[in-house]
Amino acid sequence: KNDVIRLSSNDPYQKFSLSYAMAQSAKLFIWEMRVDDTINDVKYIPERLASTGKTDLTEKQISKMIGKVFIERTQVNLHSDILDSPDFLWEDDIHEPA
Repeated sequence: KNDVIRLSSNDPYQKFSLSYAMAQSAKLFIWEMRVDDTINDVKYIPERLASTGKTDLTEKQISKMIGKVFIERTQVNLHSDILDSPDFLWEDDIHEPA
């Protein structure tokens, strides 16, 4: 709250680069939260199976949880370009880190 970012110039490339980095960071945060939520929702199953050899879930419930994990994995794989640099940074070497 009330954070301020001061740029050293009014260069539009600097503004775009910072905006892009912040947007990518926000996207990554959302994906991390979704994956963490999914892991937390299902992690007790293998832990319980390892300790007791049993689970009180039906086959249908287990299938739904497996489906949820596969959906999250697929979504992450589809959006794996999240950490790529935008094309305009490749057009001019001055924008790439040394």
